[in-house]
Amino acid sequence: MTLAFCTILDAAYLAQGLVLLRSLRRVETPFDIYALCMDTTSESLLHALALPGVVPVSVSDLEAQHGDFRAVKQMRTRAEYAWTAKPVFCEHLLDGGSIDAVVLLDADLVFFTDLTSILDELSDASVLITPHRYADECRDWAETWGTYNSQLVAFRRDGEGLRAVRWWKKRCLEWCHEQPEPGLYGDQKHLDDWPDRFERVRVLEDEAAGVAPWNSRRYRIDGVDDPDRPLVDGRPIIFYHCASLRLVAGLTLARRCGLFASSYRLTRDASGGHVVWTTTYDLTTEERVAIWDRYVVEVAAATRDLIRVDPTFNAGVERLRPIDVAATAARRGLARHVRAASARSFRT
Repeated sequence: MTLAFCTILDAAYLAQGLVLLRSLRRVETPFDIYALCMDTTSESLLHALALPGVVPVSVSDLEAQHGDFRAVKQMRTRAEYAWTAKPVFCEHLLDGGSIDAVVLLDADLVFFTDLTSILDELSDASVLITPHRYADECRDWAETWGTYNSQLVAFRRDGEGLRAVRWWKKRCLEWCHEQPEPGLYGDQKHLDDWPDRFERVRVLEDEAAGVAPWNSRRYRIDGVDDPDRPLVDGRPIIFYHCASLRLVAGLTLARRCGLFASSYRLTRDASGGHVVWTTTYDLTTEERVAIWDRYVVEVAAATRDLIRVDPTFNAGVERLRPIDVAATAARRGLARHVRAASARSFRT
């Protein structure tokens, strides 16, 4: 079986994409990785880096061959258009005729061990999808965000695999938006009924694959013995989804003084400097220490690598001023106070 991986990148996700690509090589993934570049910045930098086994693909080339995809561009945000591109790109690669199966990966994944168990599960299936495996406190999220996460979706170039990817493409072209609607969210709520809709759909069973903030409280995560191979319930994590990461510039001194600690984290890198970062998710101490601290240092290093190639590169790091963060925090605090006061007034 000729298998390939693919991912979707733009300038904002390029540093995280580099960490993904490097992690795949670190675990000795022997397959080509096709990277759909959603802007000219990511395309030119990937070509300049010339990473072994990585094939940059221009979104303009994809648009030229898929007019129905290009036609929705003006109706989508940057993120929505990238999500819409997922099934289009998978179908495009499979229709090329030289690839028997394609594995789509989100750019903000990081791999720690080889993919043998994942590929074993794909070996007897036409489609492979990954469940969120929500922790108890997040179970209600399935109604809005979906049962499955499109972080890893795989298709074979057989009748059922092609039928599934083409159905997904059609649905995403019809509707793929960030604002949820009943039964709809982005590209991934479309996956909810796939085990019933299509034959030979495999739901990924290995719980070491797809560890993420929405399910981490189900497990015991540990990276003390070997920081390069963190564990989940005593087993090596295959991949973790570092969702919603933002690196932040301008707050380093404030954070070193202890300000904004509840919202912005501070991680020391190998050179003795610091990386300030945030995510919308609540993280356990164990997963932050075992995974996120190392990950953000790698993303920061990848950002510096990109700047060395192109000194004008400035994507992927948000610049904030302490006064702006303080003002936002004050507004949120005031809003909470008003809501609480209104609730007390109503009760009395």
